[in-house]
Amino acid sequence: MKIVHISTYDILGGAARAAYRLHSGLKGQGYSSQMVVRKKQSSDPDVIGVTPLDTGQENERELFCYAAIQDRYINANRTKLSNTIFSLPYPGYDLSKLPEVIGADVLNLHWVAYYQSPFTITALLRLGKPVVWTLHDQWAFTGGCHYTAGCESYISDCSDCPQLASDPYSLPAGVLKDKIELFSGLSLTVVSPSRWLAECVKNSALFGRMRVAVIPNGVETDIFRPISKMRAKKLLGLPPDTMTVLFGAEYGSERRKGFKELAAAIGHCLSDPWFEAKAREDKVRILCFGQPDERIDSIKIPVISLGYLKSDQKVREAYNAADVFIQSSLEDNLPNTVLEAMSCGTPVIGFDVGGIPDMVQDGSEGRIIPAGDTVGMANAIIGLLSSPNLLVEMGQKSRSRTERFFSLGNQARNYSDLYLELRGEAKAFSKAGPQTKGKIRLKPGEPGKRFSPSVPLITQGGSDFSTVFDRVLLRTLKDLSPKLQRELDELNADRELRLDLINKQGKEIERLQAETDKWLKECDLLWAKVNTGEGER
Repeated sequence: MKIVHISTYDILGGAARAAYRLHSGLKGQGYSSQMVVRKKQSSDPDVIGVTPLDTGQENERELFCYAAIQDRYINANRTKLSNTIFSLPYPGYDLSKLPEVIGADVLNLHWVAYYQSPFTITALLRLGKPVVWTLHDQWAFTGGCHYTAGCESYISDCSDCPQLASDPYSLPAGVLKDKIELFSGLSLTVVSPSRWLAECVKNSALFGRMRVAVIPNGVETDIFRPISKMRAKKLLGLPPDTMTVLFGAEYGSERRKGFKELAAAIGHCLSDPWFEAKAREDKVRILCFGQPDERIDSIKIPVISLGYLKSDQKVREAYNAADVFIQSSLEDNLPNTVLEAMSCGTPVIGFDVGGIPDMVQDGSEGRIIPAGDTVGMANAIIGLLSSPNLLVEMGQKSRSRTERFFSLGNQARNYSDLYLELRGEAKAFSKAGPQTKGKIRLKPGEPGKRFSPSVPLITQGGSDFSTVFDRVLLRTLKDLSPKLQRELDELNADRELRLDLINKQGKEIERLQAETDKWLKECDLLWAKVNTGEGER
């Protein structure tokens, strides 16, 4: 069975890492698995990075328009409700004629923002193959937001978007309506890593009638494994009796990651006499990896920022150096960091949101706290740090639960069972072939191997989005025109300076050339005199 995974990235970011782990797990089970991505960063030969075909002037104009709308109508128009990514689903890379895709038995979509559009996804659905879409956030069934921040308009029509300060043309509503129209009547199976996201999918206007399966993500239990905490702390330069609390996030400034709540919880900890005494004795450290929020200095406990850890070994050492891992997210799916910490035998404290309760059972592998309850989180931190035996017991249970439910082998087997079932259904009910246009262009590579194939870039938008496109673009360009004029003026001023410099350099060259000519003439005269003198002699 040949499986092709379609993802914007292969290993950059949590969603990509989860997709790559599934790809690796399937290969470990003996299946043929490939990834087709927009941005390849790994050296895996089974990962194929694609590039767009050379675009003409018309496509360049369309791409500029989409970029302008994304930048001005969306990015510069956000409310304070959320600062999580909100993205247009256009344009898209048409993969429907790619040989790897045509030869696949099953297609598995993952996080495909800035890579796939409703049109290009529809082309894949029309290939007559089983198509699975593993969701890593809520973007697939909304009008553009990747996390809804509590909004439930995706259940109906995504109107009155609370994440946009101004939306006079109902852009998210138009995007969602296009998705509904384009996907109507086509077969798609949605996989959610968490029960929470699965319920959102079932309630959504887009996917409510489609099949939804819950298959948790997996983690490399052979890589993320327990080592001696004393040794791990020593590797970080910490005394073995130091109490350590670890947290991490790709972007700590993202509001839904809950850094504000984490800082508040640490502040409440310092109100406890036992914890405050330990902190005064310099026995407490906060560890963090990733890009922390700029307010990290407000935490009144020494913080060791590990930055971006570039190897699994360093990540494993960080988890093992921690007595407890904090997951303070206010919105999340099934965070990789929780699985990695548990696999390393480190208990987890997290809020009761998303898929966190799917991994951590309260009182067994850690503590689950009501969302936003910073006092409750502080009490949980103090309760675990003050009970070394309980930490050891919870750590052992965390490792055991990860091996039992969240290994790559378990994940791969669950997916392969689903693939095999869907293949049987697809053979019985075949669909029409693809209806997109364009040819695949291959760049030269090694003989017999594919290298960065180029595919058509589809800039076409859906009918509902197209009806508001021109109005949205007009407003966007109107807002953007002062900035463009300033940049043009700066370019013109810079051009004039460059021309003036070129003129001065030209005159200097002419002067030097004249001096050179004069010097050469003098040399000729001297040479003539030398020759005359030689003749007379």
